[in-house]
Amino acid sequence: MKKHILFHLAAGLVLAMFIISLSVTLALNARFIYYGDIDRYGLDTVSGLTKEELRQDYLELIDYNSVFGDDSLDFPHFTLSDGARQHFKEARDLFLFFGWGVPIFGSLAAILALIARRKKYGPSYLAVASFISIVLPAALGAFALLAWDRLFVMFHEISFGNDLWLFDPAVDPVINVLPTEFFFHEAVAIFVLVISGGLISLFAYIKARRASED
Repeated sequence: MKKHILFHLAAGLVLAMFIISLSVTLALNARFIYYGDIDRYGLDTVSGLTKEELRQDYLELIDYNSVFGDDSLDFPHFTLSDGARQHFKEARDLFLFFGWGVPIFGSLAAILALIARRKKYGPSYLAVASFISIVLPAALGAFALLAWDRLFVMFHEISFGNDLWLFDPAVDPVINVLPTEFFFHEAVAIFVLVISGGLISLFAYIKARRASED
């Protein structure tokens, strides 16, 4: 680790970014999370729409936030104010960053892993990736359990730098079917997936170290 510390730090960070990007993308496409919340919070009753209509709107949102999805957001059953449309666009930029991060960081991680193997740098980059992928989401997950509302606000303040995310239900009723509890469930899914990726990296590191000692 000490001999090639910069390489291992860089490779570990790249691998961690791949794990995070993949986790965000998988959580985005985990439709069952929102479908379950429709029943859990009676979103059909709140909105006056059927469950199928709410699913259609959510699928439109997933498509809009996907790498190869539609560039325009047109909910079948909701209209959007200019401010709401701008916020969804800014959120889309984040999702596209992680969406493109899957092939980009994944390819870079594979290349760096191959270099580490051929140059015999060792598997320490896996330890770096596991540390980042376990400690960070574990800390954020604990914070979310203790003060989700505060974390939710902090995330939006840091990520967007404006108040467009504060929807007025009278102007943009779509916010009524996107409760904070849904975003909490999405966050939990991301944390679990990232930590799982970190554990896989940790097990791979331990296995590689044992193999090198034999």
